[in-house]
Amino acid sequence: MESSRRNFLKQTACFAFNGLILNNVPLLSAQTRPALVERAFYTMGTIVKISAYGESVRNIHRAITKAQQEFQRLDSAMSVFISDSHVSLINKAAGKNEVPVDQSVIDILRSAKIFCEKTGGAFNICIEPMMRLWGFRNESKTITRLPSDRELYRTVETISINHLVINDGENTAGLSHEGSAIDLGGIAVGYAVDRAAMILKSEGIENFLINHSGDIMATGTPPDQNGWTISIPDPQNPSEIIKSFSIRNQAVSTSGNYESYVAFDDKRFGHILDPQTGYPSDRMLSFTAICSTAMEADAYSTGYFCNGNIPAEMAYIAVTSDLKVFNSANI
Repeated sequence: MESSRRNFLKQTACFAFNGLILNNVPLLSAQTRPALVERAFYTMGTIVKISAYGESVRNIHRAITKAQQEFQRLDSAMSVFISDSHVSLINKAAGKNEVPVDQSVIDILRSAKIFCEKTGGAFNICIEPMMRLWGFRNESKTITRLPSDRELYRTVETISINHLVINDGENTAGLSHEGSAIDLGGIAVGYAVDRAAMILKSEGIENFLINHSGDIMATGTPPDQNGWTISIPDPQNPSEIIKSFSIRNQAVSTSGNYESYVAFDDKRFGHILDPQTGYPSDRMLSFTAICSTAMEADAYSTGYFCNGNIPAEMAYIAVTSDLKVFNSANI
């Protein structure tokens, strides 16, 4: 999955990953209980780090291993970069037929349609043809020309979410337009983080934090803490902190449009595209969503990066292009 959209941080604290800094993981002595286990592994295009507390180090490691396996399973089904993934098979069959898919793919496609509606179309997994048009699937960050108005107009026709067909009874999915394609990069990571959290809980792990390159799920608390402290850095100067807050049993996701880009004539064009226009959204530098699930936070951080009509009940932090910071009253 594409993870570089959140890739604006270096490791600047005890527990730091792209998009967020977590700076209150206590260091425990070998004799102290509960025990702390921290493991990092590569999956879905980036590094995942899990910090977990519990009475048994062996049990924690076993739970994390199961969570890692779930990440890998979902990546093999949902990555647009794996040729035989279920997502790739859907894209290859566009305009022809539906293909059998895993139940998790059905679930996430259903959720994607809901998030598309809630964000006024700003979150749209059918954006993949536009990503290709702008050159974001090429290895080089430099493009030789910008898409023409005619190309943009024709491509906008292919990215309607209405082209996505889901058959729950048969566990199949497809695309009715031959030019359509999907990319789950803006939702699959959050879904996978939620699945990993469910596994850790089912294994009896009650206090943990999962960080997938800025997609965060924080459950319980570290010892002697009221929550997990997260700090949002300045997108243009990661050594400076814009906002800090504490979360417990919540998820956080940050999207930014300044690190992953294509360049033409010394101008950068960010990869978070507005489905309404086909152009990169330049409304903000970063948008952080705080939600009850990682999938919600993942989708909303992308959708409301493009769409400024943020619901009053949403907890968020937005950094605009002129470095003004806006946050909801409930942070």
